[in-house]
Amino acid sequence: MPKYKIFVEETVKLKHLITVECDEDIIEYIPDPDDSAGGEVSNYAYDMLDGIDGLTVLSVEEEIDCYDCDCFELDDIIPCKEDD
Repeated sequence: MPKYKIFVEETVKLKHLITVECDEDIIEYIPDPDDSAGGEVSNYAYDMLDGIDGLTVLSVEEEIDCYDCDCFELDDIIPCKEDD
């Protein structure tokens, strides 16, 4: 199954990276992080994304910063290279 990296931007200075494994047709159903309950990237990854049938969250890299914001944006979803 292909792997994808999902970039989530919380503020200009704060980004998170979620690596998932799923079929290409599932990517179009990735929900917007703004719909995430609790407003945290880990909640978005493990509650929303991992709940999608056929999608597995492999890792969440959260950058810790002093900024606290309730608005998230789904920046980009890119396929991983074969060796990633």
